[in-house]
Amino acid sequence: MIVGSIKLDDSEIAIGEVPLTFIVDADQWLLQGQASCSVQSSDVLIVLPRDNSTVAGFDGQSSAVNVLGLVAMTLAVALRQALAGVLGISGAELGYSVRPVRLEDGQSVLAVQLYDVISDGAGFASSAPVHIEAILQGMVKQLGCRHCDTACSECLLDSQTRHDHDLLDRKAALAWLGDDFTYYIGLPDEETFSLPDARYCPGAIGDTIRRAINEGAEKLTLWMTGAPNEWDLYARQFRAAVQSYRLKDNVEVDLVIPAGVDDPDLLYELSQFTALGVRLCHVEQDLQLPIVAQVTFADRVMTLASRSQQATIPGPEWHLNDELVVRSLGYKTVELNEFILPAKAANAVERVKDIQIHKQLNGPLSQFGQRFWDVLFNDHEEAQSLMNNTRITGVHYTDRYLQNPVALALLGSILRPLKTKLTDGAEVALDTLFKDKDRPGNRPFHDWMSIADFQDFADQWFAAALGRPIELTVFDSPRDIPHHRKLTVTFEDGQVLKIRFDQGMGYWRINFASQWHYFDFRDDVSFQLVKMAQACNEGNVANSEESWATDVLVEVSAS
Repeated sequence: MIVGSIKLDDSEIAIGEVPLTFIVDADQWLLQGQASCSVQSSDVLIVLPRDNSTVAGFDGQSSAVNVLGLVAMTLAVALRQALAGVLGISGAELGYSVRPVRLEDGQSVLAVQLYDVISDGAGFASSAPVHIEAILQGMVKQLGCRHCDTACSECLLDSQTRHDHDLLDRKAALAWLGDDFTYYIGLPDEETFSLPDARYCPGAIGDTIRRAINEGAEKLTLWMTGAPNEWDLYARQFRAAVQSYRLKDNVEVDLVIPAGVDDPDLLYELSQFTALGVRLCHVEQDLQLPIVAQVTFADRVMTLASRSQQATIPGPEWHLNDELVVRSLGYKTVELNEFILPAKAANAVERVKDIQIHKQLNGPLSQFGQRFWDVLFNDHEEAQSLMNNTRITGVHYTDRYLQNPVALALLGSILRPLKTKLTDGAEVALDTLFKDKDRPGNRPFHDWMSIADFQDFADQWFAAALGRPIELTVFDSPRDIPHHRKLTVTFEDGQVLKIRFDQGMGYWRINFASQWHYFDFRDDVSFQLVKMAQACNEGNVANSEESWATDVLVEVSAS
């Protein structure tokens, strides 16, 4: 199996992501996958010969290269005709070409391109992956003409392709494909999940759902799996998708959660989605099919299934499958029971303020923390009043991703303005995760390899920022720490300020002066602290994501 990328002029095509790609496996040709090429919205068929020099059945030809060109051009035209037939458009809407390319392993192949003739057109060519099986079947049918030996108006010739008449030979293309080619079109039995009408779905799960919405889907039932402590419900990939389905597409959304979810923080976070009109459900029966989603139309229900485990865990990999996805129109609608949130979690959503931060905090690191609180207070008067008039008795922050100096510096800057608000007996606690690394880093944004150095640095850094020691808890397993990033500030009157970050400190970066670009993790921790403090004096904060903001959710509640 070929995995890698090839260069096509100034464009790059990813092998294994090309819509119409075949690879050789022993004596068989296998359909490889789908993707896109940045040449006129074209999709690509990678044509690989049965060996590196000749075409099966044409060993006697004087030029195997010429025969390959003949076969490739014929396949290009046949694919074009087949795609046009499936889409119900004129073949004139689609262009075709053949180009020589070289794989990373040095093997020379021919790439067949299909593209929209009109620039920024209707995306006919890019829709090819959705109809891949029908297109390949149609290609073979086009080549099975009974009216000619090479090409004619009944199969391959039209006003455009007649100019390539001398480069077309349907019999040569059929011989190259082999008699058994059509048997390999379609899903292998082991990938059908025993569904008689199983069909391959190209691309990510989210792409399939988006196409369904564009085709008139009325309701989405989405399965959430995995250990609940691995869920990151504020991850943009998950949260933005659900919000878009409800608020922009106006479709019903059911989220199917596992039975037994009872963590108060998790229930609270789930309540944010019920406020959008999302219904929480669970399934009583044990399903044998690994269902990802059921999409309801007015007249049918489409079931999506995949073995991908990461794709149904709410978080940054949501609906980004690493396994094949299939659809079925014959699978029954799964019976669901509505999950009723406890009253406390259900009512909490009304108190939550969603604050979007994009570039407001960019600037000198020395004032980063104060800018954060200014933005927060400008949008949340209750939090501002509480902070101005009530002393703090406790601060707690939990975040899995704090293993590098930059993250600690940013968090320290946010916590520093709280120093003057703390009571004498106030406790400050920090929970995080430490993961082993394969090799040492050498930049401030790299992670520590030594847990002892990390703990020593963090203890001293935050003690200096807050004027008191902190209680640092470092876990070594993700199972022991939630995936969310949450700052909790407890006040003397019992009220609690809860701040949830969808991306945590990772949303920002620190631009250091050139002399501080290097960070020596081999230094004694005392030297690391001094050098990092000096670097931060000249550091400037910038948001890492130019295109979108980070969400910070703020709530004031009773303890």
